[in-house]
Amino acid sequence: MGAADGAGVLGVDDVHPGADHVGRGRPERPQRLDDDREAPPRLGLGALGAAAVGLDRRRARHHHPAADGDRAAEAEGLLEGRSGVGSGAGGTSGHGWLSILCYVMATDHSFDVVSDYDQQELVNALDQARREITTRYDFKNVTAEITQEKDELVFLSDSDMHLKAMLDVLQSKLHRRGIDLKILDPQKPEDAAKGNLRQVVKLKKGISDDLGRDLNKKIRAAHPKVQVRIEGDKLRVSSKEKDTLQGVIKELRELELDVPLQFTNYR
Repeated sequence: MGAADGAGVLGVDDVHPGADHVGRGRPERPQRLDDDREAPPRLGLGALGAAAVGLDRRRARHHHPAADGDRAAEAEGLLEGRSGVGSGAGGTSGHGWLSILCYVMATDHSFDVVSDYDQQELVNALDQARREITTRYDFKNVTAEITQEKDELVFLSDSDMHLKAMLDVLQSKLHRRGIDLKILDPQKPEDAAKGNLRQVVKLKKGISDDLGRDLNKKIRAAHPKVQVRIEGDKLRVSSKEKDTLQGVIKELRELELDVPLQFTNYR
């Protein structure tokens, strides 16, 4: 009986190597095939989000630097399997590919609200206006000058009538070149040398503090979930939904303001 038992044990050992470890320790883990390690994961987006939550919890002891908007392209490359300098396994630079995917999916969209004009188009419009004025019969032998300074234009002529005519010519040239006439802020004419009149036309540029606060209130009142930041002479508007931002732009275009608004850096 003892010999039979011994033979039985030996028989088991022969058929199943490592069976003597049963009950005394962990069984040997079967080796994974290369094909299994290299096979791309196939998960739905919902499963990816749930998996990412668990992954981030397990890695809570590690600090993951927050990726800003400028790294969106890098994140996209990582998701496609491209590795960068100092990247970890799978080319994720310490960020799990699930975490990066969830970050990209949750990135806010934004745009800037500015009030500006094309400086080169302004110069071109001034050149065209000067050429037309010199060829007009009503300006023959009449002082008619337009000078551009830093943030203003200076008109010089002999009468109010000629000053107004010069301004009309410039406005027509600006309009044809796509510059909003709201940038012009004509001041009261003043006496100048040799019996002439001098008129300053200020150029409006940038969103003032008062206008910025007013626009901020209007946007937040209509869209409570939209984030608005005043950054100097412009506004940064951000939201998780593109359609919401399109609605904000539409409403701002409909406002009656003293300055033109442009919407730039949409991303």
